[in-house]
Amino acid sequence: MYQEIILDHYRHPHHKGLRDPFDAEVSHINPTCGDEVTLRVALKDAGGEPAVADVSYEALGCSISQASTSVLTDMVIGKTVAEAMDINAEFLKLMQSRGELEPDEAAAQYEAELRTSFGLQGAEIPRFDLVQLGIGPDGHTASLFPHTEALHETKRLVTANYVEKLDMWRVTLTRPVINQGRQVFFLISGADKAMILNEVLQGPRDQERLPGQFITPVDGILTLLLDQAAASFLPAPDAQGNGVIERSE
Repeated sequence: MYQEIILDHYRHPHHKGLRDPFDAEVSHINPTCGDEVTLRVALKDAGGEPAVADVSYEALGCSISQASTSVLTDMVIGKTVAEAMDINAEFLKLMQSRGELEPDEAAAQYEAELRTSFGLQGAEIPRFDLVQLGIGPDGHTASLFPHTEALHETKRLVTANYVEKLDMWRVTLTRPVINQGRQVFFLISGADKAMILNEVLQGPRDQERLPGQFITPVDGILTLLLDQAAASFLPAPDAQGNGVIERSE
């Protein structure tokens, strides 16, 4: 059920698209994964108490973050502000509940699900049709952070990775799984990613510091979907906005 709801709201988002009028607008970027959201809220009077008349948004990021935004807008529109805040608190608890597993246990469960879903045997690696990635300001991708143990895990499909600077555990696909994807692409926007992206793609090989350099798909093609700001340090594209970067290994 959880998976069905996430996929449905990701494919058919509710209330998406910024609308007027509105009473407040906020924008947030998750610095660890690059997910972005801009949110507008319109209020109304409900018997002397403020209530949520409308919520509209634009979001960029993984399916879970976008679907969560869609689900939560359904839940709070029409509620008083006090009720909406309570719903938000309970929704946050729900979304984080799977994180109560020990990191190694969560990684093992995820790997078991992959092995079952793909019918894997022995050392076989799953091949996803599409793998979407971002780049963090420190050059990390997925939850492969600089100078962490997960960078060197090649036998597991999924691993628990302790990130000291965040003081938290992350669960991530390993690089062999990511690189096995049929289509692997970076989806990146914003001027704040331009310099680090240039380092990852065109700088000296320093994979410990720049884990994004580990992304080398087995088919040899890594697709980049960038806005002008993110691509500002890369070779200029052609008139249609397309270009090719050859990386030396």
